[in-house]
Amino acid sequence: MWDINDVDKHKKGLSDKKKKQWVRIANAVLAKCMKDGGTDEECAPKAIKQANGVVNTNSGEYAIYKNKPDSDYEVTLTVHQEKPYYIVPVVMMVEGVHSGSHGPLLHKIDELGKIPAAWNGIPVVIDHPEDKDGTPISANAPDVIDNRSVGKVYNTTVDGLKLKAEAWLDEDKLNEIAPEILQDILNNKLIEVSVGVFSEEQDEEGTWNGEEYKAVAYNYRPDHLAILTEFVGACSCKDGCGIRTNKDSMEAELTLSGKDLALALNRKGLSFVEICSNADASFRERMDAAYMVLRSFETRDTYCYLEEMYDSYLVYVKSSSDGAKMYKQDYSYESGKIELVGNPVEVHRKVEYVTNNLSTNKKEVNMSKECAPCIKAKVDDLIANSQGRWTEDDREFLQTCSEAQLDKMKPTEVVKEVEKKIEVNKLTPQQEADLAFVANMRAEKKRTMISEIQANTEQGTWTDDVLGKMDDDVLSRIHKSVGKKEAPVDYSLGGAAPVINAGSPDEILTPAGIDIE
Repeated sequence: MWDINDVDKHKKGLSDKKKKQWVRIANAVLAKCMKDGGTDEECAPKAIKQANGVVNTNSGEYAIYKNKPDSDYEVTLTVHQEKPYYIVPVVMMVEGVHSGSHGPLLHKIDELGKIPAAWNGIPVVIDHPEDKDGTPISANAPDVIDNRSVGKVYNTTVDGLKLKAEAWLDEDKLNEIAPEILQDILNNKLIEVSVGVFSEEQDEEGTWNGEEYKAVAYNYRPDHLAILTEFVGACSCKDGCGIRTNKDSMEAELTLSGKDLALALNRKGLSFVEICSNADASFRERMDAAYMVLRSFETRDTYCYLEEMYDSYLVYVKSSSDGAKMYKQDYSYESGKIELVGNPVEVHRKVEYVTNNLSTNKKEVNMSKECAPCIKAKVDDLIANSQGRWTEDDREFLQTCSEAQLDKMKPTEVVKEVEKKIEVNKLTPQQEADLAFVANMRAEKKRTMISEIQANTEQGTWTDDVLGKMDDDVLSRIHKSVGKKEAPVDYSLGGAAPVINAGSPDEILTPAGIDIE
């Protein structure tokens, strides 16, 4: 290891501050190189070269040292604002249902990534800040920035359904506030994160990819990104979030060995159970080879992980947005490599509880032997008539099934139902004429009501179009409520002109045929 007095031997012209940076970088690279199996003779020149490249005499240059392991994400060490910073990739959120402080909410990528630049510059803090009562608060407060902030978020982008960014982490602040997180980063471990945002919610219950949600979040105002030290984020590493690459966290954790694997699973509330004997010294290598094969099955939208492993076959799960399916795959193992044999067969986990009655077990075994020819015949029939779904490569597996199971595997013949056309009785010409007459009467009545409403209301209160679109009942009520103008009363017979007495005003008008003397 080097100290500040060794710097001038390898890099001249540095200030005391930059000499301290040089020592930290050189010692970090040396420790990492030797941890990976290198010798002091191999690692020392590499560390000196990297430290010289990072700590430049021109502070405006962004020289970097990149630590790119084979297992997971790349760590970049740079000088920013004359201080050493670690740059790590982070997936802050992925589209889906995540349960945070407001319960299960649906987060859509078009809302999360509506303005990617809005996420740039938010502080990176260790755990979510809270007040004395445990209520979450904003990280943009002086005491939080001083005591909890370790960096900022930059270069936010949207990649498919993921909101990705870079976390720029101050080495000095990490060493001061959370040195264990710095060690995890240097060891390229998956790290849980969680975003702190202000958002609005639209009450809407539903399901997304089989997960129920009670509302949809929108209108995000980013506040901070929290690196979690003890808890699992609402969008966890298992969901695809965290300081990581784009690979699934469980796949990366499964590449750990022994105690590290158990600890990683235990941190997520899971337990480590040996699925088969580890007496064979090459069993770990065999599992590692299986993980390599499964990774070759993965695409951008799917990932695989190992469920069980036996001497001649393994069981794995292939998961995608459409759900997860379990497959059994035969294999052969030789010289550290796994060769797949035959095609994978979709399987389901089955748990049975049996008694310790030896006589009963013996009877079951005898029955199985007696029915073996029957099972062979069913297997032959299944392979011959499954249209390629089952082949000879599956025979060994099929012969382990019961007759009832084999019967369920037989393809069922789909009977197409023929739709029956129902002929509707047509109206007679007279019936059509009657309906037309009624429709005309109804329309005429509606026109009359509209005309009288317009005549008895202030001009401009209604338009004919608005009144014409109203329900007949509503229009009738309006018509009745409008005061009508009184029309002159016509007392004439058949509309004839009234009889007017043209004589003296004192003359009495008598009925026809009657004279008064």
